[in-house]
Order: sequence, then structure tokens, then C-alpha cells
Amino acid sequence: DMSAFAAVTTDHNPIHTSAAAAQLAGLGAPIVHGMWTSAHAQYALTEPTGRQITAWTARIMAPVAVGISIEVKADRVGLLPRSETNTSAGAELVDVTALANGDVVMTATARLEPAVTAYAFPGQGIQSKGMGMDGYQRCPEARAIWDRADKHTRHALGFSILNVVRDNPTELIAHGVTHKHPDGVLYLTQFTQVAMAVLGAAQIAELREADAYVEGAIIAGHSVGEYNALAAVSGVISLEAVVEVVFQRGSVMHTLVPRDEHGRSNYRLAAIRPSQIGLADADVERYLADIADASGEFLQVVNFNQLGNQYAIAGTVRGLEELERDIAKRRAEFGGKAAFILVPGVDVPFHSKVLQSGVPAFRTRLEELLPESIDPAILAGRYVPNLVPKPFSLEREFIEEIADLVDSAPLNEVLSQFDVWAAKPERLCRTVLIELLAWQFASPVRWIETQDLMFTPESAGGLGVQPFIEVGIG
Repeated sequence: DMSAFAAVTTDHNPIHTSAAAAQLAGLGAPIVHGMWTSAHAQYALTEPTGRQITAWTARIMAPVAVGISIEVKADRVGLLPRSETNTSAGAELVDVTALANGDVVMTATARLEPAVTAYAFPGQGIQSKGMGMDGYQRCPEARAIWDRADKHTRHALGFSILNVVRDNPTELIAHGVTHKHPDGVLYLTQFTQVAMAVLGAAQIAELREADAYVEGAIIAGHSVGEYNALAAVSGVISLEAVVEVVFQRGSVMHTLVPRDEHGRSNYRLAAIRPSQIGLADADVERYLADIADASGEFLQVVNFNQLGNQYAIAGTVRGLEELERDIAKRRAEFGGKAAFILVPGVDVPFHSKVLQSGVPAFRTRLEELLPESIDPAILAGRYVPNLVPKPFSLEREFIEEIADLVDSAPLNEVLSQFDVWAAKPERLCRTVLIELLAWQFASPVRWIETQDLMFTPESAGGLGVQPFIEVGIG
């Protein structure tokens, strides 16, 4: 019965409410208002996500008898850049089809407001000669970022980042210090991390130039990617500062590890797949501790990457050899697939307790390079740190969680006088951010929890991320 809809919309055409009028019009029975079909399709499109329709064009193709079921189908056909008619980049263009008894009764085109978007920046291990140079040639804004970074690395750090990326020499002298690596200096931590920071900033610049960057997006980064996210997306750290920060970070990590005359360390990084050897996720750390104790070697889970399928393990060469042997034995017994792989190009025990002695020096460098005050509104609710995989906050509970994980004298001071610090949010924001970044390189990356937070619907306490865009590849 369409009487109520007719009363609300003031569309009193009797073909929708009167059998006699419908028969007189040759329809046989009353038909549904076209506006009702359109409204029903809009509801079907928006109800699952709560996202608003910002533009809608519908075309009624055939009448629908009252009481007939309508099926609505929606296909995303594109993402829209910012324009005069579309104020938010990332809006979705959707084709909508309504069917009754298999026949098309309405087609429509909808523009949906941008979904909750996340920009995520990868960690070390994706570096390669020539990375980012396609973008350098393609996009003036990306080229400007690389050139600006190159000017700064030449002046402040004594090397050309463009030369490192383009040529990847096996030996390089920077400010009187000789750096060597058999696979090229791009595989030395400090140079890798500078290249990745510049690549991330260049790709975000390219997105902005194309009016395709989504403002207010969630930001996160895996390992060094966290610094790149803060610089490229939030702007909390300038390009020049992040280049120096990650070079210092890489240098600290690199120098904390003893090396032989060829520049090789006794540490490596591996990835394991617990599900392929019958090992429960909850037992991974205990399993590693048992092998470490039995061999007398160092092993630690440093990246919790994917539940059941990928945990990154830092360890000594012999410790990882023992782990590989035990995994091979367990895999044969369990009947699983490949479960152990060495990560190429990594010889520093990233995110392990081996590096904790470097935290004070790195904190000092962060204090020198970060702005004197940081507006918490830039980060609150949208920046997800590695150390505590929750949206950044200046609430006492968030700071207590950090302090429970690491022995941070600055945060202990904050908590002892919390009301005083809370009255100075920009200073507090700076202090908390410095501690998150200072301790990050000596603490595990909790990426499994980060993913859970991002992809859990908002109604269930998560962030409800839909487009998850990885930046800093290539």
C-alpha cells in the first residue's frame, strides 16, 4: 500500500494507490512510486556502511507492481579526484541497478562520500636500485621532493640520495666516513631508510597533485614507515627533518651491531609461518625462547605481521640456523608448506632489545629535530603508532600504556604531574611522540593488532577502514 508514501511526498497520482485508476491506465494493478524505488536503492547502498550519498541520478526503466520484491546491486566504477563539484578526493562513483523478477526497473549513478581511508607505509626490505625514479620522471611534484631531499642530504649528510638510489655504489664516503656493503649501500640501513622516506613523500605529493589524496585519512607505518607517514601525510616532521631522523635512526641501529672487516654483522632477519608447523600463535614467543635457551643464541619476535602466517624473527646467524633446522623438522612431521625464509638485505636486529642501548642517543636527536610544539589535533584519533597500536591520544590511559611497555623517564615524569602537563597539550604531544619514536626501533612492531584495529568496523570498536592504500612501494 503506497498511501503513506503518497501522503508524505504529496505525489497523489492514483495509479499508485487505486486499483481502478491503475487498470484505467492499463497497468493492471497499482505500481510503486519511482521515488520509492529510488529511495529504497539509496537505503540499500548506504545502510551497510553509514556513508552518505553526495550526488544521485536515477533512471526509471519499468513500472514495479506493489508487493514485488526488489533486488539492488551496486558496482564501484571509480574513485573521483577533488574538483569544483566534488570537494573531497576519494569519493566513490557507483553504478546501481534495481531488479524486479530479474528485470531491470531502475538504474542509477551515485557519488558516495569518501570511506574511512588509511595510508600505510612499508618497512625496510622493499628497497631496490632505481626505486621511485619512474615517479621522478613522471611527476614534477615528485621530482621536486627528490631534488629537495637530494639538496639536503648533500648539505647535511654528505651524500646524494639520488646517486645512492640510481647507482647503488658498493662504497660511499659521507663526511669522511666510508660506508660499504657488498650489495650496494642502498642496503645499509641508514641509506635504505632515507630512500624510503623520500619515496613516501614523493608519492604522497603525486597523489596531492592529482587531487586524489584523501584528507583526514588514518596513517600508520610499519617500522621506519611510521616516520615516513608522519612526515609525508601529517606534516608533523618536515622532509628535511625526517631525512635526518631516519638517517640517524639507521646509523644508530647500524653502529650498535658489531661488524667484521667486510661490514657484515652476526645478525639476520627471518620470517616464519607458525600455521605450517602446527604452532599456535599464542605459543610463538615461548617456542622461540626455548630454542634460544637451548642454543645459547639470541632470537626474538620483532614483527607480529600476520596472524598464523608471518612473524619476523631477529636473531644471530647461528640462532636462526637452529630455528630453521627445528622448523624443518616440525614441518616434516606436520606436513605443512614452506615455513622459514631469510629476509635478504637485512643484517640489523630491528625492533629487538639488542638495540635498547641506542634509545637515549636517538631521543636526543629527535628532540633536536622535531618542532618545539606539535598540535595534537593533527595526530589525535588518526595516527596509529607501532609501539601501542591504538589511535594516538593525550589521555592518561594511552600514556600509561606506553609507560607500562618501556622504561621512559620522560613519560614517568608526565604521569607524576599529569594535570600540569595536560594543561600544555602541544608540549605534551611533542613529548609523547618523541617517546613513541625513540623506543619504536628497539620494540616489536605490533602489526597484527594494527590491522585488527583498522579493519574492525566502527560499531565494534575499530576504525572501519575500507580503502587501505600502501604508499612507498616502487
